[in-house]
Amino acid sequence: MKRVFVTLLIFFSAVIAGHLAAINLIPALIMSKAMQKMEARGIGLHDFTLAPQTTPQTQSVVRPSPDLAYSICRYDFSKLDGALEINSSNWSDYWSISFFDANTNNFKRFSYPEENPPSTSILLVRDGTGQGAIENERPVVVSPSDKGLILMRRLAPSVEAYQQVKKLSMGDKCGPFQRQ
Repeated sequence: MKRVFVTLLIFFSAVIAGHLAAINLIPALIMSKAMQKMEARGIGLHDFTLAPQTTPQTQSVVRPSPDLAYSICRYDFSKLDGALEINSSNWSDYWSISFFDANTNNFKRFSYPEENPPSTSILLVRDGTGQGAIENERPVVVSPSDKGLILMRRLAPSVEAYQQVKKLSMGDKCGPFQRQ
């Protein structure tokens, strides 16, 4: 009986350890692979890149919305001295900016028209570093990890709307914060 109990204890301990390892390691692995693929596709670090309009031929993600224009900014605080400044050009229809950490967690989101975002100018800092030194009226978002993604979505259901977003996105900024 004691042998069965020990065997079951070892079995359940291994299952629990495996489960915890999967929960904690797999999201980071997924995000790491996604970041590598984005880098290989030319998505720069600390810069927004507008993805091509979604069609069956351009889909690399399962079921992205064909009605949305996506801009992506990869960030890495280990290669950045200070805060990251995010500025988006105003869009008259639905848009959102979502922040994802290295474990794929969406840790902050601003959107319009569901909520009235305080600004289209946002500062991203690493886990509280530099917060006290930043003096402005922009929202400050704290990243829980050194690396992550910022995803901007704008409603662009037609080719014409996508072309407008394309022009507008030239004014988007995701780069090192420069005090003036």
